[in-house]
Amino acid sequence: MDLWERLSDSIDSIQGLPMPCSMGFLNGEDTLCVYSMPGSRTVEEYFNGTKEREMLYEVGFNTKDQEKANQTLWLISNHLDELSTLKSEDGSFVFLG
Repeated sequence: MDLWERLSDSIDSIQGLPMPCSMGFLNGEDTLCVYSMPGSRTVEEYFNGTKEREMLYEVGFNTKDQEKANQTLWLISNHLDELSTLKSEDGSFVFLG
């Protein structure tokens, strides 16, 4: 859950977003959210029980304004492409990329 929250916070830090990013699924008009996707997997499991996981998330934006959607999703895409660090607040994950 901490990874999901930090990812949402990171998206919220982007200048120029038309609204805050919430966690959960799309609902109603003008909704920007991040949610987990099926297909996450364990890449490596170590002898001490630590797991390296590949986590899949999707950013969704529901609006009737196509231009706003394009601009917003490009801002988020560029931000995530350059994201090199994401710090856990409870020590539950180490971000690798």
